[in-house]
Amino acid sequence: MSESSKRNVITQLVLGQSLRSIRLLAGVVVVTYVSLFWVLSQFAPEIVDPLWIRAAITAMVGIFFISTYFSYGSPRYIAYVSLSLYFLVLGHSLYLALINQFHPTTATLLILTIGGGTVLINHMALYIIQSVAIILFSLALFQGKPYTNADIISFTNVVIAIGVFGIVFLMRIKLTEKLSFSDSLFSKLNVLTIIANKSGEVIFVSPSINSMLGYNASKLLKTGWWQNENLTDGWIRQEDIRNYPNILPEELRENERSVETAEGKTVWLKWTNSILPNGNYVGVAADVTDYKNIRAELEIYKFKESQ
Repeated sequence: MSESSKRNVITQLVLGQSLRSIRLLAGVVVVTYVSLFWVLSQFAPEIVDPLWIRAAITAMVGIFFISTYFSYGSPRYIAYVSLSLYFLVLGHSLYLALINQFHPTTATLLILTIGGGTVLINHMALYIIQSVAIILFSLALFQGKPYTNADIISFTNVVIAIGVFGIVFLMRIKLTEKLSFSDSLFSKLNVLTIIANKSGEVIFVSPSINSMLGYNASKLLKTGWWQNENLTDGWIRQEDIRNYPNILPEELRENERSVETAEGKTVWLKWTNSILPNGNYVGVAADVTDYKNIRAELEIYKFKESQ
């Protein structure tokens, strides 16, 4: 299974919309950094925080947030830039924690940064390297320097948070691996899978549709399935999803529908439909064209025999 297919499964089913998640994360960083200007000066003036560094990072993250709304914000660009900015924010958060000897406020900021990074990092090895680097830099701080019990408690909280986020991160990886395996299995079995949300927008179409019907899965997302004249009546109607959310009539749980391939060939699909706990509609279809053709030939044969 290609990496792009895995990423499609992960972003659509687990993270919802990956771009929205990244925008939300960037927005949170900007708001947090801007609010720190006032919060630190009012309630923690003792914290050492080079203003120009935080201002520069705020500007870069803000520019990145705006750039995602333009056409040049390609997936590759967003992936590399967002990850680079995350490590920049992480480095700043660690720097603040170190120069302030793990003041509770800076330790909390570091913990929040690590937690937010689990949205962007997709490899356990990278998370481990990051965690080890943070702990080693932190331990180096305590060598030969005076420290208080509060410093040790803050550092311990950071280590505990790293462990907790690591467990959650590992569970997420295991889940995405299962989803990727399921999608790969569907492709090998020549089974079509389609998922639509409660608004009637298609959020996932399995790559197997290319081999089964000759269509590009990405072209059928959102309203693409229903805008395609060859497919519009080939699954649950969009109106049924919009008008009757969380309801799946008995006649729609299993049915057979005909569609036209990209080459104009008629194909019969047998659907098994269900609703996920979050209200999304899931349809799994198998190609039963050969079965229907054989059955039709048998009916014709029986009719001739009876004459």
